Amino acid sequence: MKQAMRVLGGVACMLATLTQAAGPLKLDTPMDAPLARAMLARWGYGATDASVAALTGQTPRAMVQRGWRAPSGVAPAVRTALDALADAPPLAERWAQYGPVRVQEARKAQDIPLVQSMARQGNAMKSATVQRRLLMMANSDNPAHEVLLAFWLNHFSVYLHKGQLPWLVDDYASRIEAAMADDRFESLLRAAFYHTAMQGYLDNINSTAPDSELGRRGRTGLNENLARELLELHTLGVGGGYQQADVEATARLISGVSAPDLGTADALADGGFALDPRRRGEGSVQVLGQTYALADGRAAMDALLHRLALHPATARHVSRKLAQRFVGDTPPAALVERMAQAYVQSGGRLSPALWVMLASPAFADSLLKQRMFRLPQDYVLATARAVCQDAPITHAEPLLNMLQAMGQAPFLRLTPDGYPQNAGEWQTALGMALRVQLAQALAQRQWRLTGPADAAQACNWDAAAAERSLGPWTAATRAAAEGLPPAQQAILLLSSPATLWR
Repeated sequence: MKQAMRVLGGVACMLATLTQAAGPLKLDTPMDAPLARAMLARWGYGATDASVAALTGQTPRAMVQRGWRAPSGVAPAVRTALDALADAPPLAERWAQYGPVRVQEARKAQDIPLVQSMARQGNAMKSATVQRRLLMMANSDNPAHEVLLAFWLNHFSVYLHKGQLPWLVDDYASRIEAAMADDRFESLLRAAFYHTAMQGYLDNINSTAPDSELGRRGRTGLNENLARELLELHTLGVGGGYQQADVEATARLISGVSAPDLGTADALADGGFALDPRRRGEGSVQVLGQTYALADGRAAMDALLHRLALHPATARHVSRKLAQRFVGDTPPAALVERMAQAYVQSGGRLSPALWVMLASPAFADSLLKQRMFRLPQDYVLATARAVCQDAPITHAEPLLNMLQAMGQAPFLRLTPDGYPQNAGEWQTALGMALRVQLAQALAQRQWRLTGPADAAQACNWDAAAAERSLGPWTAATRAAAEGLPPAQQAILLLSSPATLWR
């Protein structure tokens, strides 16, 4: 107990020792090592010796620009681990082997062992989906790419455990990732909206207008979920100027989507999107004062998405969310407005808004004073990387288990709003207790994060290496940690402001 109090006391005495800010970030000036480390904490999942060395000498603009222009690369050992987690048979084969139809047949035949076997296969598929994402986040040679991809997957959030989504999420994430390269929000919006993962998650598949051919036969059921979240979460935002009538009209406009047959080889061509005209109504609808003919089908949907993507309310909503992710919980309203103006003036491109944000005094102040609390994903990955350093992280299961306990594992947010980005949601007693547990696990080598099962664990607690990645520690931190056993030292250092904040 005395040691624990000493740890907490050491943490408390360090809160007022943060670095003073300089001027705005110079986007085209090469970074020194301290700035590279700070950018890796904000635009990556923490620093290692190798990643700091690789980034030093690059400009902030080049780092962030590469984030959406280039894909991630990983070490050969990580690629081997990813391949081992891959769903080896094609989707159609897996669907035939242990998809819902096959499960239903086994249950009807009361073949309990087969039902249990297929359940295990399905659970393994879900776990592998999340683990693959974590391995890329932990090991990418393009950290800004993974941070941006995680941001957009959270903005267009889907839940892995709903319906057919275990079979769809990998393809969904790949299409969001591909859309990033276009640097236009509309491309991301279209990739998310038209994918059967989003259509199924928000219950738009088989949504049927009452005045459609099938609707007149009594097969009614117009669902407003996707229409509402399209306006409220994905584009205009709360207070974006739409009314309930716009939600209802949008629901009619986007009705008639049918589920793809995942047993066919090209089931997810174009994200699996297909329209059944028998489910679509007649006439036209008005959304935000604009008329759309229902007979135009996908062309009408394209027109709506285009208009929403370029709407000033969407520009403000997206800019605010970006600023909350990279500047702070309550970014200056003037900064958000300048970002939104850059977005609108560029025709919906994202990079102009990002350059406004990165060049702002608010971003530099937040970055150099480490004013952003590390959310669970940031914290777990940054501390694991700091301990493993240049040893590739090839085992993601410990990371997945901890993030599930903390409540921020990829693809596991139940509601469509995505994981909250504000610190207050995560600064809980349970959350801090789990961070202590994480520190103990890393210090005592309880987790295998790298290497084959029969080899020595290469990820060992080293206070000096951790400081190079997460620090520098303050004099107060070093004094509080001096003489502590390694596990207690790790708890204190991994609970210091340098580690908890980024």
